[in-house]
Parts: sequence; structure tokens; C-alpha cells
Amino acid sequence: MDCDFLIERKLKKENEQLHRRAADSQVVLNRLLQSYRSVFPHYTDHSILHSLDLLYYSNLLIGPDQIDMLNTDECYVLMMACLLHDVGMGVRENDFRTFMAELEGPDFLKSKSVMDFPEIIRDYHHELAGKFIIKYRDLFDIPSEEHLFAIVQASRGHRKTDLYDEKEYPDLKLENGNIIHTAYIAALIRLSDELDVASDRNPEIIYDINRIENSYSRICFEIARIIKSVEFADTDIILHQTEVPDFLNPYIQEMFGKVGNNLDYCRKLCEARTPFRIRQNKVILKPISEGGK
Repeated sequence: MDCDFLIERKLKKENEQLHRRAADSQVVLNRLLQSYRSVFPHYTDHSILHSLDLLYYSNLLIGPDQIDMLNTDECYVLMMACLLHDVGMGVRENDFRTFMAELEGPDFLKSKSVMDFPEIIRDYHHELAGKFIIKYRDLFDIPSEEHLFAIVQASRGHRKTDLYDEKEYPDLKLENGNIIHTAYIAALIRLSDELDVASDRNPEIIYDINRIENSYSRICFEIARIIKSVEFADTDIILHQTEVPDFLNPYIQEMFGKVGNNLDYCRKLCEARTPFRIRQNKVILKPISEGGK
């Protein structure tokens, strides 16, 4: 099944102007997304490469049988939300303080120390992304308020938000007659984000795992070293894993359960609220040897 660049090819063919806007935004974000490293120097990858991984997995989830069901506005919003979903990880301190005051009230940070800020950013980065996109919309040449709303909601929706909420995630009708199914786009991004767990996200040639002191980050890197690849079969998503050390097994099982729960949630959401479907029914952990056989 050739699913590479389905979204991108459709958008470029049918709406060159929206494709150009998304492509130009990617150029801007290539540098901007690197700012997360100043806050999380030993964190798993949240650069433009991770954003493009989400776009890749979204293509696989849509598949060639559903790509024609998407209109070009939906393709544009999906591309932009994939690119922007983690932009909250590297917000500047002034923006961080302003956005948190808007989200939690002016006194929220008064009881916190600077040492708390990375943990707060990690917990709120989806909401910070939404605030960032609104403030800096002109930087990304977003064409309308409707597109802005859809991109913000889809970016926020990659974690925690209620995708069943029809006010937060409506079927958004545009003046040109197109409908943006915001719940479906957010579901694609949420599930794709969970699936980006394989070792190629955090290659050891770039990240020296042995020098990472933060226990949470160390576990994330160890999981990525174990999960070698993600395969989409007709009815399953297969995580190919090498042998798991005993100490890591509980964390692998936790990750496995989280991916499975998100697949169930997103699949049922699509059936309940959208004309689209996610074909895969379950996640499978499949052992492989170190040699890949």
C-alpha cells in the first residue's frame, strides 16, 4: 500500500496556494521547533522530524481508500496541525508567563519556582501551542479565522482534550462549502503522536542515552531503543520489539497499553462523529531478533 505523501500530493495538486502556505510554514518551523532543546536538552525528539513523522503516520491512517474523502482545507489543516502541535514545548519565558496567566489565572506561577517550569511546560504544552499559534498566526500566513480555529483545536487535541465535544471539535463549514471535520483531524494527530515511539525517532548516533540523568527521559529513550519499527497491517498496528530487559518490561507494557487505549478511543470517535474510519482494531507487540529476523 503506497501511502507516502498522500495528503501533500493531494493538496499540491488541488490547491497550490494552501500547499505553498503549509510548505512555507515548514521552513519557518524547521528552526523554531529546535527551541525546545533549551528547555529540554535531554528530551526525546520534538523537532520538525517528529512533526513530519506525525504527517507520515496520518497518511497511513487515512490510506488511499479515504484520501479522496478529504477536501483540501482538511489536508491543509492536518498538515499545519502536525507541524505546529509541539510548538508549545519551546515557548519563550515571556510568552510562557503570559499564556499560563491566561490559562490558569495571574497568580498561578507565583507559587512556582523556575525549576518547576519544564514540568509545567510538558504538562501544558498542547495548550501553550494553541496560544502560540493564535498570537503568531501571521508568521504562518493562516488564511482565515476558521482555518486558525481548526489548526488550534487539532494541535491542542493531540493530548487530553475531549474530542467528543462538538463545540470544541465541530464539523466546521467554510464559505466555499467545504467541511473541516476537526475531531477526525485531531484524532489522527493524537494517535500518530502515540505511535511515534520507534528507535528512528531518537537515533543513538545523536542521543547519548548513558548521559541522560532525568529518569523519565531515560525511560523514553530506552523504550525507543527497544521498539525498532511500527508497521501498519490491514487490521493491526504492529510494534516490532527486540528483547526487553526485565527492568523495562513494566514501562513497555504501560506504553503498549497507552497506544492501544488511544487507538480504541480514536477509532470509536471516528465511527461516532465522522464519515471516516480507522481500519486497525488493535496494537500488537511482535518480538524480533537484534538482527531484525
